[in-house]
Amino acid sequence: MHNHEKENYVCPFCLLVNGIENDKVYSKQSDIIYKDEFVTAFIASHQLIKNPGTVLIIPNKHIENLYDLPDDFSAKIHQLERKIAVAMRSAYPCQGNVIRQHNEPIEGAKCKGQDVLHYHLQIIPRYSSDEMYEYAEDGQRELVSQEERKRYAELLKNIS
Repeated sequence: MHNHEKENYVCPFCLLVNGIENDKVYSKQSDIIYKDEFVTAFIASHQLIKNPGTVLIIPNKHIENLYDLPDDFSAKIHQLERKIAVAMRSAYPCQGNVIRQHNEPIEGAKCKGQDVLHYHLQIIPRYSSDEMYEYAEDGQRELVSQEERKRYAELLKNIS
């Protein structure tokens, strides 16, 4: 429908799902907290600086955005979304969470929208002093170390 992939696009999320670690993908296998035949959930490699522990849920099949997401994948994603949000509240010292999902890159905007052209749902933990809505749209994200991501992954790995 509204797709932006260039010819020969190398999808880092597809590489992750297929167990490939190279310079095209920041995420590592140790970031994965859940995987079945339909969906994968993992600790995000890049996170808002005051909201550590963000989780992404993706379909294992390459689907660029919500416009192309089949209902059966949507159902699987949202069932897992709830489980992770509940687990996050128990495992993290957060006071709640926010669910976000972007469709299409937005040229010229502060928040550029979809960076990786593979559907992904974000579960972002909220903390009382995070000021998320004061800074999040300014693109204040950072690459989180593999060690820190692994620590958060361990907190959430027993999701069933």
